[in-house]
Amino acid sequence: MLPSPSGESHVVTRDPDLLIGHFIGHISVDDMQRILDIQRNFSAGKPGIFLLVNVERLENITPEARRLASEGAGERGAGVPILGVALVGARFHARILGAMVVRAARILHGGPPFDVRFFDTDAAALAWIDKLRSAS
Repeated sequence: MLPSPSGESHVVTRDPDLLIGHFIGHISVDDMQRILDIQRNFSAGKPGIFLLVNVERLENITPEARRLASEGAGERGAGVPILGVALVGARFHARILGAMVVRAARILHGGPPFDVRFFDTDAAALAWIDKLRSAS
């Protein structure tokens, strides 16, 4: 995935069921709301979606944005089940934050469980998502 020309966080979608986020710098609650709006619009009418989030250049997600992410994730928030989450380039701190957000979403929303994995490259993450797709 190429970074946006502006160097800002961005989200792209790939049919049929993949949302790719590239988190750069600081993620505010407004940034997270924009991301969740794209996720909701993209997931409309789908049985489920996969998320690939590249966090190599992420510096910080505000507590309010983390809370919104955990409230907005899952079947009730996104409108469809999340089938798997691949986090790319996560340093130790980002792995802990990612695991916390996912755990909070599962507690708040229930819904079917999904795998969360950490990868060094987008290619490895996409291969894992393809494997999950073919198993379902």
